[in-house]
Amino acid sequence: FGASLTATEDVPFDKVCHAVNVLYQYLDNDGDGNCDDERLCQELTNEEALLTMLGESNLFKRKRRHDRLLKSPSSEKEKDSESNLFSLISNRWLSRTLQVIPCGQLLYACETIPNSCAFPSNRASGDCDYQFDASLEEILHMITSQGLSYAYPEVFEENANSEIGKLILDLNGNCGNEMDTLVIGLILPVETVTVFYAYNDPTCDESCLVAEGIYWALTSILGAQDYSDRINYISNEWLLYSSDLVQTNAPDLYDLLTDNSTYPWLPSKLPEPYLG
Repeated sequence: FGASLTATEDVPFDKVCHAVNVLYQYLDNDGDGNCDDERLCQELTNEEALLTMLGESNLFKRKRRHDRLLKSPSSEKEKDSESNLFSLISNRWLSRTLQVIPCGQLLYACETIPNSCAFPSNRASGDCDYQFDASLEEILHMITSQGLSYAYPEVFEENANSEIGKLILDLNGNCGNEMDTLVIGLILPVETVTVFYAYNDPTCDESCLVAEGIYWALTSILGAQDYSDRINYISNEWLLYSSDLVQTNAPDLYDLLTDNSTYPWLPSKLPEPYLG
């Protein structure tokens, strides 16, 4: 379908299979063996869309910790210390390597969780891992940034001028990068709030904000965010965790992201996990 996936040798094979399965179902959501949106798949081909899975080597563990720390509420001193340590140990090698080897979108093995409660079918079984499966996010990012933005630029390009960009950024109002969860969702009921999206990363630029917003909105409509531990965990960034909440509070956005007759790439169901 125009997208490729590669993995370091220490990524477990079942996790590679799971990521391939998620990618395939995003692009062939009706399961007929054909790409649902040839326009999108052609752009993925043109852009040589790529997802790279990284295993648990010490160097990549440190990079993942560094990336997460910059988004965490840790003290500035801790952030500076870890950032400097990461730079001293790995920046010279890793930065050079990632520039030489095309990596596209990155997905770590440790955050690829086939039995995650993000999948409604796993929740129904009564036995699932509360950690969110990042393949649902990172693979969608690859599709939207490396294909969708080129296939439908006026509607889905990841900037403030596209139709989706305006709708996503409207959800933030003037809230900034992070909502106060002590106020929104705990003291104030969700239905009284007019700000629903505040991505928790001050380094996230306009394109990043739109890309993350597409992920939040679409996966919420598809049912991936709607379980108890997840709802609490994401409440400092995203409040519209269910399809009903998106439809009620952002009806134009909901209508756009469910219009797969006009935009056939839009999935009507969440990919199913690969459980071996």
